[in-house]
Amino acid sequence: MGKKFYKLFIANVISSAGDIIQDFAVMWYILTRTENVGLASLSLFLNYLPKIIFGPYAGVLADKKSKKSIIVLANLLNAAFCFGLVATVVMNLPVVYIMAITFCMSSLDIFTMTADMSFIPEIVEEDNLMKANSMINGTNSAMGIAGPGLAGLLYGIFGARGLFLINGISFILASLIIFTISYTFVKEEDVEEERQTLKEKFQEYSSGFKVVQSNKNLMTFCIFGGGLINFFIAQVSVYISKYVLEQNISQGVLFGLMTSSIAIGSLIASVILSNVEVKNKKLVIINGFILQGIFLFLFSKFNNYTYNLLILILLGLASGVVGVNLNTYVQQIIPLETLGRSMSTIMLVANIFVPLGILVAGFVGSKYHLSLITTVTGTCVTIIALYIAYRLKDTKNLEEA
Repeated sequence: MGKKFYKLFIANVISSAGDIIQDFAVMWYILTRTENVGLASLSLFLNYLPKIIFGPYAGVLADKKSKKSIIVLANLLNAAFCFGLVATVVMNLPVVYIMAITFCMSSLDIFTMTADMSFIPEIVEEDNLMKANSMINGTNSAMGIAGPGLAGLLYGIFGARGLFLINGISFILASLIIFTISYTFVKEEDVEEERQTLKEKFQEYSSGFKVVQSNKNLMTFCIFGGGLINFFIAQVSVYISKYVLEQNISQGVLFGLMTSSIAIGSLIASVILSNVEVKNKKLVIINGFILQGIFLFLFSKFNNYTYNLLILILLGLASGVVGVNLNTYVQQIIPLETLGRSMSTIMLVANIFVPLGILVAGFVGSKYHLSLITTVTGTCVTIIALYIAYRLKDTKNLEEA
């Protein structure tokens, strides 16, 4: 796949590892400092909010500007914000400062993620896109397995300010690696920003929606898969917490195992897909959605740790299959000049439904038995998946790409 991709891959690994460490540090610092779960939850919500606000513009920027420059600049700014987090801890400032800084960092993250996903097709040949996406998804899954445990160990040694400092250094290293990628940006359009009318800018932002809307397959996956199905899948983390709190064993250990199980399944999917050529991606995506519904339905049906860990691994496997194939499918069917805006549109839909799902899960989880909840949610996901298959039921739709 070439040196360019491997440099991007290594930079992604470094910055993602730093992010996992920081996410743990922020949540644990706020919880131990305030003993207020509400504030900790608010900080989690603030991580999603910028994705909703800045998602469309991030896609426009990725299409109009050098993706390499966007990633480098965003990483350097995030490094500066990390050092700001160190200062807030050293000066013992109110946690509202930490929440404000992490909001700014999450805002930059949406630009980096959109530029990353749009950059890959420019430096990787189409035949290798599946392998490239599998490598990135697999590595992220592996870090999701080991990251929380490592972060907890490092937190005990260095504290919050030490972890914030480590993340700042990781952003600088990632920027330096990306900077060494040999890349020439070719600008398709040469329209001066200051001469654009408000209407023209709005048309640019909405062009990603128009591209997605113009393709029935893509629109279906975006709304029903990335939106509605993610609404239910996002609730799993809340239901894992509910399940763990009802057990009489070491809750911290069990919670870590169950959270890691999903990442393990996703990692397995990435390893398999990186070595397998998938010709009918749409059919695989639909089957993956159906399996997500089935495994969500089966979770907590028996009060057996091994059984539920296995179900979560299988749920992660199905989610990994959907994620890798859907990313590759989008990259293959959308022209490079509009890929950034289209990717940001798809991400925006998911980022709207995910926090809503978490809020609903928090309410529902306190009212009803877990087995009933997963029965209803699993059934809903399966029905939505079958509806997606119905919308794309004709042979032409299912056999393309």
